[in-house]
Amino acid sequence: YENEKIKTIYAQNKGKYLLQKLETINIDKALKSNGINPIHFKGISLALYLYLSPDYRQVGNDIDIYVNQKDYDKAKKVLCDLGYISLEKEGANNPHHIKLRKHFFIIELHPKRCA
Repeated sequence: YENEKIKTIYAQNKGKYLLQKLETINIDKALKSNGINPIHFKGISLALYLYLSPDYRQVGNDIDIYVNQKDYDKAKKVLCDLGYISLEKEGANNPHHIKLRKHFFIIELHPKRCA
């Protein structure tokens, strides 16, 4: 029973990892084609460096991305053009990040403040 449970969890992680990887690649291409250089952190980016096989790490539904402060609004528009919708209430102003959603993916877009 335990072996089957572990195999099931691994297969789910692997599928989720592959979907998130493809979505991250699509987002990355769209941002870069608009002159925005994203920095990915946590999630699958971290898994690539810390695990023998990245799908060993259980991934969440969110993809965290830093963009330069000057590109923040432009990046939000690019994500909206990809079908993401803001989860923030109209007029809400979170200085740390904004959350956007498409299907089961959630993007946390963070402004990178340069010193």
